[in-house]
Formats: sequence, C-alpha cells, structure tokens
Amino acid sequence: MPVLIVLVLFLLTARVIHSVQDAPAPPGTIEVVAVGHQFWWEFRYPKLGVVTASELHVPVSDPAHPTPTFITLLSADTDHSFWVPRLAGKTDLIPNRVNRTWIDPREPGVYLGQCAQYCGTQHAKMLLRVYVDPQEKLAPRSGGVLAFRWIMRWTQKMLFRLSSVSAEL
Repeated sequence: MPVLIVLVLFLLTARVIHSVQDAPAPPGTIEVVAVGHQFWWEFRYPKLGVVTASELHVPVSDPAHPTPTFITLLSADTDHSFWVPRLAGKTDLIPNRVNRTWIDPREPGVYLGQCAQYCGTQHAKMLLRVYVDPQEKLAPRSGGVLAFRWIMRWTQKMLFRLSSVSAEL
C-alpha cells in the first residue's frame, strides 16, 4: 500500500511539473535571450534584432492584458546567476546549459539586479538594470512585436563604457 501511495504522488507531481515547464507563452509575450559574460550582461531581442548591454527593457504588464517577459539564460564563459530581487528569484547560468525564467512586472521603474554567483575578479561590477516602462513608451510594430525606440541609444553608451573598461584592463 505505501508503494501505491508513493507512485500516485510521483505521477501527480510529474504531471504538475510537466504542465508548468511546458506551458505555452501567452500572446504579447516578450522574448529575450540573456547571456552572461565576464563581466557584463548581453540582452538579445530576437524578434526585434536588437542587442543591449547590461540593460533589460520591458513593458509594464497589465493584469487585464499580461505581457510577461520570458528570458532564456545562457553563459558565454563561466557560472553566473541572474538575480533581480524585486522581479524574480535567482536563476543560474551554466556554460553549455539553457535555463529559463520569466518576469511579469506590474509597476514601472528601474529594478536593480546583480550576478549572484562569483564569476571572477571583476564580479562586483556585473550589475544589471531592468527598465520597466509604461506601454505608451512602446510603439506597436508589425506582427504584434513591440519596438523599443530608445534601446539603441543606451546600447551605444554601454558598449562604449565596456570598451573603455576592457581597454584599461
């Protein structure tokens, strides 16, 4: 009898885990690929063809019409950890492994995050910012994809900063 109870609990747990992990993304979802580098973050928006450095730009998610952001996490070199305390729990980035997380911010603002896994001597500089902006700042684009008009300006600034820091090292 105890084996039967354990088997039933195992099957129920496996069913719930499968339904959570393989849940389809709702319409309006923003897809982002986050790549951890020593010692900065790269954020790719595949549907937009845009890449940013150490800044993630997402829209506010309205409970009536949710627009969550699904983030695929990759590491370019060593172990990292994506952590934005006010938006989501800590998720590790491990070389040659794909991890995923999602955020569903309900209030606009700037949310600070950090790599929470020691990844080398410059680890303390591996900060990230998540800019959550109202829907009015985002313009609709063909296919329902949101266009971030202001991302390129920030990307150029961050890439310039990164190049000057790496030149000093």
